[in-house]
Amino acid sequence: SRRFDMQFHPNLIFYRYLAGKYSNCISTGLEYLNKGVVEKEQNVGLICQALGHAYNAIKDFSKAEEFYRRALEYDYEDKTFYEEINDFLGNVHMNLQQYDRALSYYKKSGDLAISRLGCTIKEIEKGLVQDVQLATIFYRIYCVYYAQGQYDTANNWLRSSAQLGNSKAQQMCIQNGIKFKVKSSK
Repeated sequence: SRRFDMQFHPNLIFYRYLAGKYSNCISTGLEYLNKGVVEKEQNVGLICQALGHAYNAIKDFSKAEEFYRRALEYDYEDKTFYEEINDFLGNVHMNLQQYDRALSYYKKSGDLAISRLGCTIKEIEKGLVQDVQLATIFYRIYCVYYAQGQYDTANNWLRSSAQLGNSKAQQMCIQNGIKFKVKSSK
C-alpha cells in the first residue's frame, strides 16, 4: 500500500496559491509534476492551472501561458474548466496588451459557455439568459474593444454582459445611457 503524502496533494498546491505563497506553490507544483506521482490525469491539469495562476500573480506571463496551455491538454469531467482556462489565457494576453490574442481566448471561452448553456446570442440579446461566468467573459471582451478604441462594439458587449446579470456592467450601462434587458425573476 502506497503512503499518502499530503505534500503532493493537488489541492494543497492550489491553497498555497490562494494564500499568496506563490514561490511555494510553484516549487511544490513543479516537484509534483516532475516526480510523476499523479494518479489522475485531470490532477495534472489542476496543478498546471495553479501554476498558471501563481506565475500570473508574479507577472511571469510567458510561464503563466505555458501552464494554462498545458492544463488544456487534459480531459476534465467538468467542462467549465475549459471555459475558465481560455478566460485565464485571455487575461494573460490582456496584461501584455496583446488585444487580438486576448480577444481570441475570451471569444473561445464565450463560445464554450454558450454551448454549455444551450442558448443563442439572440436569447442573450433579448435578456432571456443569465449566467455569471458568461457575463464576466462578455465584460472582458468589452474591455478589449474599449482598450482598442472600438467604443460602439465595446458598448454592445457591455450591454450583453449587463443582460447576463453582471451588476458592474449594469451600472456602467445606466451611467452611460445604454439600454439593456434583464430576465425577469418570475
